Amino acid sequence: MRHFHKLLVLVPVSFFALVGCQQAEQATKQTETVANPAADVTSAVKKVAGEGVGGLLDAVTKTKAAVKSGDFATAKKEFTAFEGVWKTAQAGVKAASGDKYGTIVKSIDEVKGLLKESKPNQEKILSALQSLTKNLKPATKS
Repeated sequence: MRHFHKLLVLVPVSFFALVGCQQAEQATKQTETVANPAADVTSAVKKVAGEGVGGLLDAVTKTKAAVKSGDFATAKKEFTAFEGVWKTAQAGVKAASGDKYGTIVKSIDEVKGLLKESKPNQEKILSALQSLTKNLKPATKS
């Protein structure tokens, strides 16, 4: 019976020691990742700016097509897709576009506002989408 009591104490202690070691390994891996943040951030920005901007431009193209055909319900849906991609690509676009970032955000807000109107103005929306496309394209080259 004495050995059983020793095991009752030893098993939980061993378990917690193993869990603690595993957490130390994870902390070491996280530290290694943080140790070289510049390289990680640069590669992440290039990846997001390259892939994300392509998705953004695709969504803008689809939104333009819907607006040109007068189908504002589809245009709203396509621009919602744009906003979904924007959430993940925004940081990369900001880094890649530099001083054009403010203009990009302004165009996005303008398109959102224009699409919410009860009678959307086709010309204004197309103009805002054109501005958005023009300012996003340089971000694809970075």
